[in-house]
Amino acid sequence: TVSVLYWCGARSNKRPCPVSVQATVDINAAARPEQRCASQVAYVEHKTDVSHTLSLLWKLRTASDRTDVAAMADNEHPTFAEEEDDTEGYFTSEQRQAAGDAGKGSTSDKHGSGLHGSNRSGLVTSQKIGKSFNANESTAEGDRAGKLRRETQLPLKFVMDRLRHGVDSSELYGDMFVFIPFLVLFIFFFLAGRDIEANFYVLQGMRDRLFWTEYPSTASQLATYRQQVLNNERLWVELDKDYPGIGNGGDWGDWFNTVLVPTLFDCQHPDTSYTFNAPIGQNYLVGALRLRTQRVTAESCSVRDDLYPDNRTQLNRVCFGPAGKDNEDTAPLRCNVTNPINGQQMYKYKKCADVPGAPTSAVEGIWHCGGFMLDVPFNATCNQVRALGDVLTSEECPFVDNYATRFVMSEFFMYTPALDTFHAVKLFSEVNVAGFWYNQWILRSFAVWSDEHVLQTVVDVAFLIYVLYYCVDFFIQLKNHVKRDGHSVISYFAQFWTILELANMITFLVVFGFRFSWMSVSNKATNLRLPMANVYPPNLDRLLVLFEAQVYGNSINTMFVFLKLLKYVRLNPRLNVLTRTIAACQQSIVGVLVLFFTIIFGYAITGWTLFGVNVERFRNLGVSISSLTRMLVGDIDYEELRNENRFLAGAFFWSYMILALFLLLNFLIAIISESFAQVSGKAFSTPFEELLLRWWQNVRAYMKPSNLSRLCSNACKGKGEAVLLRRVIEDMEVQHEMRFEALLAAKRAKRQA
Repeated sequence: TVSVLYWCGARSNKRPCPVSVQATVDINAAARPEQRCASQVAYVEHKTDVSHTLSLLWKLRTASDRTDVAAMADNEHPTFAEEEDDTEGYFTSEQRQAAGDAGKGSTSDKHGSGLHGSNRSGLVTSQKIGKSFNANESTAEGDRAGKLRRETQLPLKFVMDRLRHGVDSSELYGDMFVFIPFLVLFIFFFLAGRDIEANFYVLQGMRDRLFWTEYPSTASQLATYRQQVLNNERLWVELDKDYPGIGNGGDWGDWFNTVLVPTLFDCQHPDTSYTFNAPIGQNYLVGALRLRTQRVTAESCSVRDDLYPDNRTQLNRVCFGPAGKDNEDTAPLRCNVTNPINGQQMYKYKKCADVPGAPTSAVEGIWHCGGFMLDVPFNATCNQVRALGDVLTSEECPFVDNYATRFVMSEFFMYTPALDTFHAVKLFSEVNVAGFWYNQWILRSFAVWSDEHVLQTVVDVAFLIYVLYYCVDFFIQLKNHVKRDGHSVISYFAQFWTILELANMITFLVVFGFRFSWMSVSNKATNLRLPMANVYPPNLDRLLVLFEAQVYGNSINTMFVFLKLLKYVRLNPRLNVLTRTIAACQQSIVGVLVLFFTIIFGYAITGWTLFGVNVERFRNLGVSISSLTRMLVGDIDYEELRNENRFLAGAFFWSYMILALFLLLNFLIAIISESFAQVSGKAFSTPFEELLLRWWQNVRAYMKPSNLSRLCSNACKGKGEAVLLRRVIEDMEVQHEMRFEALLAAKRAKRQA
């Protein structure tokens, strides 16, 4: 146990105290009212390592919810000292069992009448330099202005735990003061030079023009519609088709000639050519429009001989299978067709190595950047592009058909000078083996680096230094965990905060790899000067991929960084309720989550097989799992399930809702609620005004020039708060082991005698 001295000054003592503890401690109920203390005070000094360490021990003032731990008076510097004999309350139960029952002795107080009564020897006690007063002496008539002291004993294990907590808190405070500027710098690093809202409106304007512009679906009305649009006449034909409604090659051709061409080319002046065209506002088209398609061969699948007649002339056995590397049509020349714009051969197959670009991720899979393609320069006239459209939709050799086509893409770039931003517009359709069209689009905004972005480069370098500092600190912490604390490497990586820090650092390093590549490609790209050549700019595709990779990585890092804030929330007893609650119920949560996801996986397979043929939300296993999770928040169309399977839809739906929602999900809520009640019940409640006052006092004391100078000096000398507390812990542990060895030796000698 540790013996510590409480003290308080009478009301007549006007001496100011730099630190105040807001806690009422009734030390002696018999004392006069004017001698009782409304609060404990401590005069913290740092003249020596010992006094500094004991003043830090004073800060560990949460011995219980009713009292504080330690304090020092005036210029008296208590020290820790050990008595000689008894070991009760000092050694662990295992050590006492190994050493045998220790004899209990008592020694009188060696330091005067202050520590009255018989002390248990073998305790770690506090010794006052000078005269000590007991409670009776302090309350005497002639000593009203004196100081009231009382001896209290605390378990050694408790003091050691509080010292370790002090070390952790001190290190956590230091990390927090480093982390705050890191967080601010990260926000500038992520968002600098990106006007997200303005880019949204730029792409929204293009999205409305290309996706939601309606046109007639019948041929007769379509011709009338085009003439009315060309003459700026009032539209009277029925509009019933748009880009999301494309369902075959003919629909795609109508959309190309009716919507895409008038949007990108000036059909009000059909024979006028523009070097730098801006279809919407000051958003200039760059290079050329690229059209490309990927097809499968006619023998990419086989048919059943028992279902087809032997006479092949009666029924064609041609079979177009699903898209795949082995099934793709890579013939050098598909049709002998000439481009009416430049007179060159059309429908040539090109590999990604020939035309550098970026792959496209879609519903059916990832599509490479090659295929049968052609570029439509933006300096072409509207009439020239319309003539090209007639060739693309010809019956002899259409660009998009209803059999072999599996992927079709229309893509181009724009540049907005006011935002110094490029925009990528990619409209593509996937055609599965059953002939269904998935019409999708990708619209992105990205920047191109230049040496004029000086401020952004400075922020990048500063943030990189910060990241490297955290990487070095991560391995230093690993070294201290293994060598200084004697733990294993696995235990270090098993901690949640270590895993979070490691994931954060790896993602940051990957992001910087993409950033340096993006800067290098931007610097080497010599064909980006406006106005660009009338060809599709492949370098912009690479820059788009590298820029988007940074955005995705930094988005993940944003979650990691703000999760790390919970690490520093632990310093506040009110705000760390979340982390303590999760820590208290983590084992129970894991068990319930395992059961929860097991049930979801089982029901996902069931829903996939029952409803997958006609219900889109259960068309495959991954979508089924997502749909079942959305069902828990009410996103479900029960009638759609019931129409598909009237017999089993009710059993499937209600059994899942009862198991997953009513039982398991409520079990999870109950576990968290119970742990929260336990944690919040143990929390020490302090009025908000008192917390605010204490915080202000601590900030004022911490920001004093003398204190900052002392902290910097101690840190340079290796005598920081955490270092000194750690030394105290190590000394106490060493003395603990020495006393145990001495006890064993004494027991052996006694038995031999």
